[in-house]
Amino acid sequence: MKEEVFQAWRNFSYWWIPLTMFLTLITPDSNSPIMAWGKEVPAMGMTILYIFISSIIILRTWFKARKEGAVADKS
Repeated sequence: MKEEVFQAWRNFSYWWIPLTMFLTLITPDSNSPIMAWGKEVPAMGMTILYIFISSIIILRTWFKARKEGAVADKS
């Protein structure tokens, strides 16, 4: 993996993981009248979003770096 692809993903992870932890911690337990599903649903939802968004960031940055590398090779 190219360094710039890793750095793009790492920068995203630096703020996403603490956000997930915070949202999971502030979610009430399952005995709350506001949200009956507990902490599992927000935690799993954020994990699924993390995987999806990470994949998009990695692929987009990889294609962008590959395209720029091909342009630089032609010069």
